[in-house]
Amino acid sequence: MKKSSITTAGLALGALTLLAAGIMVCAPANGGEFDRSFSTLPGEIEIENPGPPVTPTVYVVGMPDQSADPVRKAKGIALNGVRLSENLLSESVLILRPNGTGQWGYHTGFDIFREPQFEDGRRIDPRTLVEYGKWRFDPVAPVRCVGGDMNLLRLFERRPLAATYQIAFPPSIRIRKLRVSSNCDALGGDGVFVQVRLYADAEREQLIAEQTVGRGQLAARFPVEFADLDHEQVFLQLSAEAPAGVAVDLYYTLFEAELDTRQVVMPELKTGMNRLMVRDDPNSSHRARLVFRWEDRPSADRIWDDFEQRLQWSGGRIIEGNDDEGLPFTGRRFVRAVFPANGRDHALNRSLPGIDMSPHNRIGVATRVIRSAPMRAILLGIKNHDTHYQYVRPRPGTDWNFETFDISSFRRDRVAAMNLYWTAQPGFDRPDEPCIYDLDSVCLWHEDAVAAPAKALADHVAGHIASDDEDRPPLPRDVPPIQDWFPMGIYDGICSRTDQECRWLFDQMRRLHMNAVYVSNGTLDALERILPLAEARGIRLVYQGSGEGSLYYEHLATPQARRQSLDRVILPRAAEAVPRLAGRWGLAAWSLTEEIGPDLSRELGDYYQLVRRLAPAQPPTVLHNNLQAALADLEANRPLVVTHDFYPFFWSPRSGPSNPGRSVPYYRGRVRSYEEACRKYGARLWIMPQAWGTAESAPLDPPHYGYRGGMRTPEPGEIKLQGWVAVAEGAVGILFYAALPTAAGERQLWDADWTETDNTRAAGELFERLSQIAPILCRLERADGEEEFAVSSNPRVLAHPFAKRAPHEDSSRYVLLASLDGFGPQRFDVTIQRGSRRVYDLVARQDVTDSLRGIELPPGEGGLLLVGTPADYDADCRLIDSLRNIRAAASTP
Repeated sequence: MKKSSITTAGLALGALTLLAAGIMVCAPANGGEFDRSFSTLPGEIEIENPGPPVTPTVYVVGMPDQSADPVRKAKGIALNGVRLSENLLSESVLILRPNGTGQWGYHTGFDIFREPQFEDGRRIDPRTLVEYGKWRFDPVAPVRCVGGDMNLLRLFERRPLAATYQIAFPPSIRIRKLRVSSNCDALGGDGVFVQVRLYADAEREQLIAEQTVGRGQLAARFPVEFADLDHEQVFLQLSAEAPAGVAVDLYYTLFEAELDTRQVVMPELKTGMNRLMVRDDPNSSHRARLVFRWEDRPSADRIWDDFEQRLQWSGGRIIEGNDDEGLPFTGRRFVRAVFPANGRDHALNRSLPGIDMSPHNRIGVATRVIRSAPMRAILLGIKNHDTHYQYVRPRPGTDWNFETFDISSFRRDRVAAMNLYWTAQPGFDRPDEPCIYDLDSVCLWHEDAVAAPAKALADHVAGHIASDDEDRPPLPRDVPPIQDWFPMGIYDGICSRTDQECRWLFDQMRRLHMNAVYVSNGTLDALERILPLAEARGIRLVYQGSGEGSLYYEHLATPQARRQSLDRVILPRAAEAVPRLAGRWGLAAWSLTEEIGPDLSRELGDYYQLVRRLAPAQPPTVLHNNLQAALADLEANRPLVVTHDFYPFFWSPRSGPSNPGRSVPYYRGRVRSYEEACRKYGARLWIMPQAWGTAESAPLDPPHYGYRGGMRTPEPGEIKLQGWVAVAEGAVGILFYAALPTAAGERQLWDADWTETDNTRAAGELFERLSQIAPILCRLERADGEEEFAVSSNPRVLAHPFAKRAPHEDSSRYVLLASLDGFGPQRFDVTIQRGSRRVYDLVARQDVTDSLRGIELPPGEGGLLLVGTPADYDADCRLIDSLRNIRAAASTP
């Protein structure tokens, strides 16, 4: 069945109507969405549909009323008299689709807490939230919950303990399959088993099915699945057996069901205003969230070929849409291309008799991938009688992805052919699993062009007056050895920015005590353009390109493809470009690539050698996020410096650490492991910590079912903490990822339009303190084996001993202090085995020998103590001042 389209103009009108009613609405790229939460029921929904009638997918989220005793759950939610639910477990998500299928998912709340949690600007205990408190009222009978910074469902402790949940729907909805996922650390031990049983009745007398999880069972681990069910209600029971003294706990526990919803009368959104009444049972919580989503389909007058007639394309075959093969995007049929995944190109081709497409300036196409293989590109081409193919680049999705493209610049008055062309990666071969791609709904139409508004610089950036004359010839200055330089700054796509934006940014960086940009997605022309602007302000660049033509070693799918790219493009281009910039003070290093695996690390030898030969003062390096790749790189290529990007603050514990108690140790461990690898091979470590974050996302579709995800933006104290902790673990460079948001809801070191934030200022304060000791830090290394030399009385404050590296060794010692608390101050005493030596604070430039008790560090702060003689102190101060004066002179106009 074809679904009706909704025009952009219509969506805008609908949005105005809904916003006026106080209802949130948004419009996905190819459809519409309506979202409303009810705090009291019954209630009415109004949806304006300016397009033809459409049947949406409906999402119902159960919301409890915790103020009632006992707690009430959403029950009997009905839409225009059609009952959609029975007793919905708290925050469970029921999905009803127009095609008669549905799904339901429920997170039980046995999870690691997400912190920090704020409400109205105040930090609260996460256990007060429904998502972590639901274990108290959702099970049929009380359960046992244990854990520190997480909830664990205890199923065995000296005796079996059971947890039972009612999963119920109206008679029109049938459960066909039920899946239980969970983690259980005790599984695998002798005699440890978890039983999962389904009952038809609350008394648990009518057993439907059961499975045992454990060693020697059909399921040694979760998940377990019950198929071929036909029930509107089940009681799910979890229990365990274990030897005496063994505790059995579950966490990350998720229930999900596949549903048959063919008997549900789904609402249809007719053209115009639609009023839907939402009701529930008298004993319900009277709280629920309803979401309606629908997809656009192209109108019939735009469809040029949707394969409903005979197939006129070679290279594929017609598929009649069904549940097994997949449904078409429009109509009843689509084209499927099946071809070997052997590194050879493939195409769907259609010859045309010189037709005139000039009345049309837009083309649309729906594509889908069933089984992919590495491709250099997937292209949709139009060939005029007097041209080669002119291409646009569709991006197939695992579901149909309908994309539109502007073809107004194409010659198209006598079109001789069209194709969909797969450009394969050479060297890739997977003979037993061919590629499978689908094509449907090729559309042509005319659309009046609307010029996209040019993005203007923010007023404070556009109006910035630079005080430096970057047009003057650069002063000659020595390029410092890379291992004597402590970079402090940001990772940014600076090459894409205008000169005025660069001037503003470099001036702000200088004010914030930053001295470096790790360039992402650079181009060589832009690098040469902005380099004088950076040099005039004492900013140095670590250049990394955006593709092979800009000297970036691409992560192509096969060694053969990568070698071709290196030999044919990268090395010849580097031989031309690198000598032009050799010896430029503002270019600190060449970053060859980023985030590769060990195999690619071993392929970089020729590239390393060429750059070293052409620019000995600007060494090659790689940005790593894989320790094994970094080790392979260090062993094979011996870089002088390695950069590691690592982001420890997550919203979802299933993606990474989700509270400070886990994030900070995780971060420390990663920095330490990279520092040990670098020290083994005589390299320095630069760290790229997290400045970015995203708004919490909670997708309702599987596999999320409302589970929160995304990256948490660090707090200002955590910005500082990442810097000081990295230095305490041995890093000698800090470059925050990243500078400026590129999407709504995203945070970086600055907010949109270069708006300064508390985090921007925190980074500036961190770098101000680090810049006062950076020359000394570059000469230090961890004094392993001397852990007792300095001891902090507070476990939340590090006191790590350091000594000078070769060839600068002497008898002095240093103590790097770093707070592990990014939210509050920490008081501590530090005990130092100093003998007759004095203790000096090198940041504050004062003798603190008699002030090592009751020290207080603000959130995330740190410092550096020298343990030595007055002569050692004077020598360090002179060194710091001499190097700082040289670098200050380099940035003085």
